[in-house]
Amino acid sequence: MQINKFSVISFMLLAMLALAPLSAQAAADLSSTFTSSASGVDVTISNNGADALYNVSLQPVGAGVGAGVDAAAAAVNVGTIAAGGTASFQLGGVSPVGYMVLNGGGTDSAGQPVSISVVSEGK
Repeated sequence: MQINKFSVISFMLLAMLALAPLSAQAAADLSSTFTSSASGVDVTISNNGADALYNVSLQPVGAGVGAGVDAAAAAVNVGTIAAGGTASFQLGGVSPVGYMVLNGGGTDSAGQPVSISVVSEGK
């Protein structure tokens, strides 16, 4: 039986496609809560995933955010959220009602940009 180059290349491409989902990076798994304090809103973000996120910057949006949260604190530089870790920050102003959404971005461990959107629930 003779094997030609086309067969070998075809087999290699099929093998790569079959294994692609197994070699995908593990993702960060973010959740968030916030509480009201005397000086504003205390926000905690938890990363329950296997990958850390770096250079994270978030913009809170939602009911009460525009009117109640200090506009100067609208874009928040969170920094690094380690895998299995948490990050906290504070927003000045009145607490949002029920929830707020934190939209923004950062980079993964390979330096690739990632888009972030996480719902922060009031406690």
